[in-house]
Amino acid sequence: MEISKGSLKPKLLALLVFLLLVMFIVIHVDGRDVGLASEDLPSKPIKLAGHNESLLISDHGIENSQGGLQEKNPDPDDSPDSGDATGLRLNVNGSYRAFYESALKNPEKGGIFYASRILRMCSAIRNETTFGGESQTAYSVEMDDEVYGKISAAAEGLRAKCSMFTPDELSDHHINEVLKSEASLKDPLISAGKALGEDSGFEQLARRKKLVDDVIKLGDPLLISELGMRLALYRHSATGQLMFKFGGDEYPLDSEVDVGFALYMLPCNLGMQCDENEFDMAMRCASNAGCYEGRVDYVRKVMTAGSRDFDGTKKLCEQMAEAAKKGDLSKFMN
Repeated sequence: MEISKGSLKPKLLALLVFLLLVMFIVIHVDGRDVGLASEDLPSKPIKLAGHNESLLISDHGIENSQGGLQEKNPDPDDSPDSGDATGLRLNVNGSYRAFYESALKNPEKGGIFYASRILRMCSAIRNETTFGGESQTAYSVEMDDEVYGKISAAAEGLRAKCSMFTPDELSDHHINEVLKSEASLKDPLISAGKALGEDSGFEQLARRKKLVDDVIKLGDPLLISELGMRLALYRHSATGQLMFKFGGDEYPLDSEVDVGFALYMLPCNLGMQCDENEFDMAMRCASNAGCYEGRVDYVRKVMTAGSRDFDGTKKLCEQMAEAAKKGDLSKFMN
């Protein structure tokens, strides 16, 4: 049975008021930001039979002083001049509009790549039939009040991020124009991402290593998030099977230590936001596909439910992060 918020019982209305107050405090006091990543990418993700499809979406988390993963945000800064490497970090409070316009003016820092991702993300939100075109989230009497509160808050947060973009700006035609603009030729993230994203020679290890090295040297978490499993995937020359390769070890796709999930969490260690407000987590929650505290919490629960090696996967992720931060290219695709 579907009813609108206007007819909700007083208890639920009180809950919604409380949630809105909490959101206001989080946004304006605690300084949390929203990162992004998703599977609707300029280059098509690889689909591997039998492997968790969520690995085709993105990657997140943050490293604490001991080198372990924790679900905590980096310091917020909505300026494209923040961060290291190319300089951009999409950890933005409020609407994406200001960051988008500023990013377009900084192609040499990866601004065109970031701007196109914002448009892709907002287009996905606008086209989401569950909540994208609604001003409020539908409520069912069979739904737990706390769950409804989380779903509603996630949907409202996503809509607010993209409310200042027009339908024309979010059209495929306009997004392709941005990606093919003259300014895009100055964008190092587009160049490196396109080279590896479009490479189909999984058996050509030397070539793939060079392409992966080019990405790791840039150190951009959003680019690493987009490319995901491609950073470790290759075809074994003897068996012809697709496998993962890192640090001198080879891993089958169904290994207990999940290289795909390790890469899924890797960008968290490199400055990308990792909490319930991160784009993938918010989209999952808003569409009623499960609400989690963040990327690490999601991976932990999925792997634990399947009796798989989360601790080993987390350790592998930390090794990847350490190598990436040190610029140790000998670990990747080797």
